[in-house]
Amino acid sequence: MNFSETQFQNLSITDDFVFCSVMTSSEELCREMAERILGRKIGKIVRLDKQKSIQTTPDGKGVRFDVYFEDDRDTVYDIEMQNANEKNLPHRARYYQSMIDMEQMEKGMQYEEMKNSYVIFICMFDPFGMGLQKYTVKSICEEEPQTAYEDGTRKIFLNPYGTKGDEDQELQTLFRYLDKRIPTDGFTERLEKRVRALTRDTDWRRQYMTLYERDQRNIAKGRKEGHEEGRLEGLDEGRTEGRILQTADTIVQALRRGKELSEIADVLGMTEDEIRKFCSDNDIALNG
Repeated sequence: MNFSETQFQNLSITDDFVFCSVMTSSEELCREMAERILGRKIGKIVRLDKQKSIQTTPDGKGVRFDVYFEDDRDTVYDIEMQNANEKNLPHRARYYQSMIDMEQMEKGMQYEEMKNSYVIFICMFDPFGMGLQKYTVKSICEEEPQTAYEDGTRKIFLNPYGTKGDEDQELQTLFRYLDKRIPTDGFTERLEKRVRALTRDTDWRRQYMTLYERDQRNIAKGRKEGHEEGRLEGLDEGRTEGRILQTADTIVQALRRGKELSEIADVLGMTEDEIRKFCSDNDIALNG
């Protein structure tokens, strides 16, 4: 399948591959994104990886981070774009944090030398249903919550649709951009400019289509196994780690462009009932 010019023009920063490409193509934009999320300045970026992979053992489960970088203040950051609610974010964030720690220890660090780390999910949904715009998670002592227990880790989940919490205007501007694709300040204007530049680039489009076609093959494999094992039960099992996210993103982007359910089903090689079930399972609103 070939993407039309209109489809490429309609890609936005919330597409995970677009997000990765934008963040890793500019240290300045990546740093500003982290600072806007954290509400403070960070150090100079000394390492920036696109979809960095970590696998601690040959037969163990590895992880592929969307945007992984380190600053000169001994802090590691992972930022993930998340379109579908797979209902596993707490455990997934825990695993990502553990892989960051494991890689540091493999480099011969002592425990007290471990760098601080942030695992950040930009969720295009409310991950915990509390209406907060930002959920920041850290370790505490249950018996004495006020007792200092600093292990240097934070997990942050953003919800652009939240109505409670952070009043920071720069973060609100970012949320509006993620939701409406309308830049209203210098930072979001630079983000949008970079998105448009990438999506017009021939080489980038070729990379995007290569990944997209691979995803469709994985989806087709999953559908085949699903029919053999009872319709949709095997759909996710036939996909590589994280491919459900790509399917969800395709559906979300198509809905935002006003596509009919039948058109989306045709593109993904699924039935309309399968699309409805997928959306129900992953908290995707068909009327939005």
